[in-house]
Amino acid sequence: MQISGMISSSYIWKKVLTRYSYKGMMKISIALLTTIPLLSLLINSIGYFYALFFVIGGAVASWKIIQEGAIIEIAKEENRALYLGVFGSLNLSSMIAPIVIGALLHNVDISYIFIVSSLFSAFSFLLIKKIVCPVDLNY
Repeated sequence: MQISGMISSSYIWKKVLTRYSYKGMMKISIALLTTIPLLSLLINSIGYFYALFFVIGGAVASWKIIQEGAIIEIAKEENRALYLGVFGSLNLSSMIAPIVIGALLHNVDISYIFIVSSLFSAFSFLLIKKIVCPVDLNY
């Protein structure tokens, strides 16, 4: 379901990116990533979990699209390789996070972890406002 959500949402993300540019797409993506953990706490049917995984696939696809594209737009041409290299090395945190969360699950209820992860995602709205992306200056 997640893979099919990624594939089918790519058509939507192309239109969103064209209309709202990177910052707008970041806001939509973060709104999805903020609500997904909270929605998962309310679901009690396997059918709804299928739909949620479809939406998760769409959110993952949007994030993959905007990550490197926004960095390329923000960075000046002479620093792009450096920025992308630093960004690539920071992807190691995505491998460490599941290990840390798995260790936390022994002592902390999963609902608390989902709520905290939603709060962290929501906090990023404040950081998006500070991004100056030349492509977005027309919007």
